[in-house]
Amino acid sequence: MRDTAVLPCDHCATETITQPAQVTSANNSSRLLNRLYRDCHKELRNLIHRIVNGGPPDPEDVVQEAFTALARMDNLTQLDDPKAYVYRIAINVSHRSISHQVKTRDYLTQQVDGLEESRDDCSPERIAVSQQFVERVTAGLNRLTHKQRQLVIMSRIQGMTYEQIQHTTGWSLADISRQLNQALETLIIDSGAEL
Repeated sequence: MRDTAVLPCDHCATETITQPAQVTSANNSSRLLNRLYRDCHKELRNLIHRIVNGGPPDPEDVVQEAFTALARMDNLTQLDDPKAYVYRIAINVSHRSISHQVKTRDYLTQQVDGLEESRDDCSPERIAVSQQFVERVTAGLNRLTHKQRQLVIMSRIQGMTYEQIQHTTGWSLADISRQLNQALETLIIDSGAEL
């Protein structure tokens, strides 16, 4: 037998309607969520605004994300303190976002610093050596057969595995391995460096 709850009917005080307990729980959760949003939205947004110092992230977005996470829960009525729970969600979302921003800023700073260092290494001699290397590799590529050139491009430039190359071309794995090894040996000899 299903659990049911008896609720008074809206039309008169004496009539009652019977609903499954699951529906009643969902209705209670929905009412609780609406009341919680109405009562706490502004206060929570102001708290998040202070935490993130005006943003980013946008305090309104954080509040919406917290209430969305709360709405996904099966039964809010089982929470001891739903207000504390939604506040904790919002604070965690804020901290995660701030942490992500800090990591992103650090990564970009490292990349910019790396670019500045590599720019300092661009002497005329280094550029000339690089151009000569590219010319030797190009000459080596021109000496390869069409099939070997395709294999070098698919394997080394496009990053395809032997299985992906086999699927694309229909060539056997043994042929791919043999042809690619021959091609790389030619390029190593012509360029004077290992690829």
